[in-house]
Amino acid sequence: MLECWLVDEVLNNSGTVAPYGDGEGGNDDGGDGDHRNDLGVPTVLDGCDGNPLGYSWNDVLERIECDEQGVYAVIYRTFTAIDSKGNKAASATQTITFKLVDPSEFAYEADAADDGSWTFSQEEGGKWVLQVNSCTPSTAELPSIYPIYEDEFGNEVSLDTANCYLSVEKEALARYEICGDGYKEQRVLRVFDWCAGGSEPMFPYLVKVGDFAAPRLPSSGDCSSIQRV
Repeated sequence: MLECWLVDEVLNNSGTVAPYGDGEGGNDDGGDGDHRNDLGVPTVLDGCDGNPLGYSWNDVLERIECDEQGVYAVIYRTFTAIDSKGNKAASATQTITFKLVDPSEFAYEADAADDGSWTFSQEEGGKWVLQVNSCTPSTAELPSIYPIYEDEFGNEVSLDTANCYLSVEKEALARYEICGDGYKEQRVLRVFDWCAGGSEPMFPYLVKVGDFAAPRLPSSGDCSSIQRV
């Protein structure tokens, strides 16, 4: 089954109508050799000469949403072929099912700012830590941190955008000042499951904000900023 947020990417999208996998005729719209969004087509042969025939197709969407079996929606894709004499083949219908994804299937990934202003990593013992380097901790801007899930099409989806039936809020549990030079804050993501009708704190992480950067010397050959003291 495909993930629930892929409904709009599949519905009436000709880019998903192609032989499944890496076989001949795959769309590969992205040009990167990735055929995971090719959902398959029927093989239609002419009744007289046995040659392949073209076909038309049509999608019908049925939204189920909070199904006990975890089904969010179904697309019924009907293929129809007509030969050169106007003979219409029996239609074939493909059932494309979309599932709800349990939030526990999402996971944090290590990350860092290109300029080194922050890092997000897992320490020994499994604790995830967001460390933000700032000379003025009280006004430091913190990046948004969310766990990630890779779907069947190879998209990396953040939990805050997987909005089929979930919503997420950050919750600060405790904050500790570090002698006026920064602070530590224990945070957790509270995940609201609108199908289950409740919320649950998940995905804890620790925030450290302060001046953690080591002093730097001028680049080699640049003495303009060196002063004798």
